Amino acid sequence: VCERVLTSKKCACLFNQRSNAAKWFKLPTTDTIIEPDKAKQIDFTIKVPDDVSPGTYLVIMRFQSVLPEHYFESTGPRAIPELGVLFFIKVPLLTLEGSKVTYGAEVLSVNPKNTGHIGLLERIFINRAKAGVFEDAVKTLVAKIKNTGIYHFKARGSVEIKNSFGKTVSKIELKERYLLPNKSRDLEIQVFPPPPEKSTSFTSNIFNSIAYQLKKNSYLGTYTAILTLSIPNEPPVVHSINFWVIPWKFWLPVLVVFFLILYALIKLRHRFGDFWRVIFKGKPH
Repeated sequence: VCERVLTSKKCACLFNQRSNAAKWFKLPTTDTIIEPDKAKQIDFTIKVPDDVSPGTYLVIMRFQSVLPEHYFESTGPRAIPELGVLFFIKVPLLTLEGSKVTYGAEVLSVNPKNTGHIGLLERIFINRAKAGVFEDAVKTLVAKIKNTGIYHFKARGSVEIKNSFGKTVSKIELKERYLLPNKSRDLEIQVFPPPPEKSTSFTSNIFNSIAYQLKKNSYLGTYTAILTLSIPNEPPVVHSINFWVIPWKFWLPVLVVFFLILYALIKLRHRFGDFWRVIFKGKPH
């Protein structure tokens, strides 16, 4: 196995182009042999220059197999296995009080994903539903977050969905994601569970499908999504959006059928009355 640190001309990702963090690595050798089914420890040191600018530096250490020619066929493509290890090197800011590492982040936007809009109602409720009016329950939110600092960190936090009465209807913990300095990243947040997996029972599948549809279309009215992003050594960043949910495609046919049945019952109430009197008394009115 040939082991070497890539230079900035190849794969080293540097935020300060004047410094080549790959050269900070010192290895006793760049060639080593590892026996089959064995492991080997490779020691190395990292020495950061005194005059380097504070920030996060990224370096890839790549391990590449060196195979003799008789391993390959004379013609055709060759596949050479490689292994890359990514290093995040954090250089602190030196002050009179000692080393200091500051972090910063900004939530650029939070928007629902893959949910049908109701354009006419959006124009009516534009001031109260800035994120939109939707014809179905919001299942996924996409938060665009930017790291405004010079250091990387692992984003943590939660999203809380509240209805118009202020009651929390859902709370989701964010999956941890790295945010690189001066870069933005989209975080997909699933706020509504997916449909249940199908089982071998037909009756159970029908029941679960009906229950899921009723639950999905039970969301009605205005909602507020509150994103709370935790930042190391700093107060959390809070961002909120308002949106409406009006599942008219589901409830309109249900209401139409309901009122048709109610209308038929009212119009035919005398006939139904005679029918029940015959059943229970044996003679019409």
